[in-house]
Amino acid sequence: MTSESQAILDRLADILAEAPERSERVMMGCLALFLRGHMVAAVDLSPARAGRVMFRVGPARRAEALALPGTAPVRQGARTMTGFVALERADADLDGATFSRLAEMALDTVAALPEK
Repeated sequence: MTSESQAILDRLADILAEAPERSERVMMGCLALFLRGHMVAAVDLSPARAGRVMFRVGPARRAEALALPGTAPVRQGARTMTGFVALERADADLDGATFSRLAEMALDTVAALPEK
């Protein structure tokens, strides 16, 4: 794991510290963070994409999230994941407005989902 990825994970851990039923799982080259069984965010573990994190903002808030600086659509192969956006250099914005806003949007999105 790169130092950039570790810094992002530390920041997300601070944000999610009080959240109930928090868990982590390695999936598709990312360390994904879950609340109540729902993915909130995933930090890319690849050195080639160090500093990249994706947030689950939901399809309804995708356009709002993509309007924030440094964000991009998340693609898996040819498919665009409409409920997620990526912050390409999250390590450069750990205490910034974009990171905080995306984390808030992700927490709101997951809070609205039914229990698993």
